[in-house]
Amino acid sequence: MKKILYSIVSILSLLSIFMQFDQVYANQGEVNLRFLNASVDSSSQRVDVYINKEKNFSNISFKEVSRFIQVSDGKLKIKVYPEGADPKKEKPLLSEKVKVKKGESYTISLIGEKREMEILLLTDDRITKEDKSKLRIVHFSPDTPSVNIFGNGNEVITNLEFGEISAYGELEPTTLDLEFRIGDQGEVLYKIPNLELEAGVNYSIFALGSLEGEPGFDVLITQDTVTE
Repeated sequence: MKKILYSIVSILSLLSIFMQFDQVYANQGEVNLRFLNASVDSSSQRVDVYINKEKNFSNISFKEVSRFIQVSDGKLKIKVYPEGADPKKEKPLLSEKVKVKKGESYTISLIGEKREMEILLLTDDRITKEDKSKLRIVHFSPDTPSVNIFGNGNEVITNLEFGEISAYGELEPTTLDLEFRIGDQGEVLYKIPNLELEAGVNYSIFALGSLEGEPGFDVLITQDTVTE
C-alpha cells in the first residue's frame, strides 16, 4: 500500500512548462482533455491522436504534453498513429476506448514500450485553493523499479511503481529539493533542486524514459490548474 506522508509543509515547483489552453474553463459542463506522449518506443517518432475519428492532437513528440481541448462527455475511441499516417490506409499503433465525465479534466497518457504500449487515463484535479498548492507524482518509466520520493530529506512517497499515480498532496507554497530514490539503500536516481511551488496551482511530476536504455530517465513537470 502506498504511504503518502504529509509531514513536510511543501513539495515542489514548476520547472518552466507553461500549459496553453485552447479555451478558458468557464464552461464547467465540458470535458477538458490533453495528451501526453510518455512511451519510450515513440521517442524516435511523433504521433497523431484521433478521438472518435477526428484528429485532435498532431505531431506530439516523446515527453510532450498537448494543450487542453474541450470534448463532450461519454465514450471516446482513441487511436494513436505515427505522425502523418493516413488512418484510412494504415493501422494505428494503439486503439482504446475510454469514458469521460462532464465537468472533469483528464490527461490521456501513452505509456510503455514495444508491444506493451497502453493508454492510461488520468483524472486531473481542476479545483485550486488560493493559498495552497497541490502536487502528485506519476511513475511512467517502464524499466525503473519502484521509487521513493524525498523532499528536503524527508520521505513523502514510498514504493511508487510503474503505471501508478500518487494522490494529490495539498501543500504550502515554498522551495525545496526533490529526490527520486530506488533500492533499500536509497540510491539517488534523480534530483530536482530548488523547486518553487506556487499558491493556487496544481502540478504533476511525471517520471519518464528508461533507466537502462534510451531515452534516459527524466522528469516532466506540468501545470494541471484550471483557470477561469
